[in-house]
Amino acid sequence: MTNNHQPWTQWVGGESIEKLYAEGIKRWGGAGSAPQQGCIDAALGAAYSAELYSPESLEEGAIEGLLFACFLLFYLATKHCYMDGNKRIAWACMTFVILNFGLTIEATEDEVVEFCQSIARGEVKSGMAVTEWVYPRLKSII
Repeated sequence: MTNNHQPWTQWVGGESIEKLYAEGIKRWGGAGSAPQQGCIDAALGAAYSAELYSPESLEEGAIEGLLFACFLLFYLATKHCYMDGNKRIAWACMTFVILNFGLTIEATEDEVVEFCQSIARGEVKSGMAVTEWVYPRLKSII
């Protein structure tokens, strides 16, 4: 799976994603599978690149890793690394990362489901579009 020396492991790595995926399939059902070779690494790498190179990550007061979390949601939901449960693992990974920042999303379950489905359907066209949905809904849990 993902190399533990990758810079994004400060937020989430392949082993954590594997555990979150297994728990999601166990809890909510579905046809569990191993991810496509290299797909998780590609999503993590793409999300990390967005974190590093997006002008938004350089804005004053930006929380390091928040952009990564949003882009990871986008890439995992659109790359279809698994046979089943891609939207669930995408959401789980994003919330896993932001919870470590003391944040959560203020949205109903129906809003979350519709949003994740709209990403998978291609209606949400970029990771930046994900941030536009997520950022106004961020809430501190501290």
